[in-house]
Amino acid sequence: MAPTVPPLSALMVKDWLGGLRWETKGYKGYDDKDNRVHQHRNLLHHRHSTHIAKTLVRNLATKSRPIISRCLADIYNNASERVHLCDRMEPEQFWAYEKNSWEWSQSFNDEAFWAFTHKLFLARALYLDTVPEGHRSRRYPLPEALDLFRDRFYARYGPGVISGSIFGTHPSQGELDKVQKKIFAAQKTRDTYFQYSQVDSEGDGSDRLKSTVVQDDRIDPNREKYYWWDEVHVEPTEDIVAYYFDLGLQNPRHGHKDAYQEIEDALKQAEEEEEREKLLDKERTGLEDDLMMVDVSKEDDCIGDMGMGGLEM
Repeated sequence: MAPTVPPLSALMVKDWLGGLRWETKGYKGYDDKDNRVHQHRNLLHHRHSTHIAKTLVRNLATKSRPIISRCLADIYNNASERVHLCDRMEPEQFWAYEKNSWEWSQSFNDEAFWAFTHKLFLARALYLDTVPEGHRSRRYPLPEALDLFRDRFYARYGPGVISGSIFGTHPSQGELDKVQKKIFAAQKTRDTYFQYSQVDSEGDGSDRLKSTVVQDDRIDPNREKYYWWDEVHVEPTEDIVAYYFDLGLQNPRHGHKDAYQEIEDALKQAEEEEEREKLLDKERTGLEDDLMMVDVSKEDDCIGDMGMGGLEM
């Protein structure tokens, strides 16, 4: 008998301890009764929520939020080693390869996992914007894995990273054109991967819209969920080590493979072919230069002989 699947909101870490804020910053408006309301999106309620929840519960055989956080963190930690492929792949394709690197997560639908991923990054950005640095929770591994990927991504594609390579030099126009193309490509990669995950974003528009009547436009009605000085409700600790030990080789963290290897092999082959083509071009150019030098030498010899004969005469 299949386990009962709770809603996604019951499986994900929440509030101040979780390190993720699932409510967007929102905006002000009016409801049908002309009440001043604050409207925001709830990132845990969307058309992929049920599919994500079913995959987590059935494939991990648990409803434990700490265990789910740990297993998801494995995926994003592993992805941080592959940021060099992001400019070669669309985000849905990139994250499809990543989730296919783990046996338990292969059954995620590609589109659903990409949507879930950009919602996770948005939830993390919203939390960092809401809670001051000195008060942020480090209880769960998933937020830190998201931070690691984002840091490495921006270290490679961030503004100023590429243009900084020519700082203090006197580049030619050709070099400037190449750098400009790289800057444009990096910006396109950033926009593609994080278009829905900036702190002021309301997501992709597919999440449930919620309205709250407010008296003061300056008040964020969801901020109180993340007050770090409130009395903290500590969840009962779960024996994660025993959970993994009991599963043995069926432990979902053991079922890892390198799904990206075919991409890496294809890129390596393309680079090798490009190098071979460059060598062939160089050899052809060198042969043509040698032939031209031979012709010039013969012509010089003829002219020299005639000159010398004329002087002797």
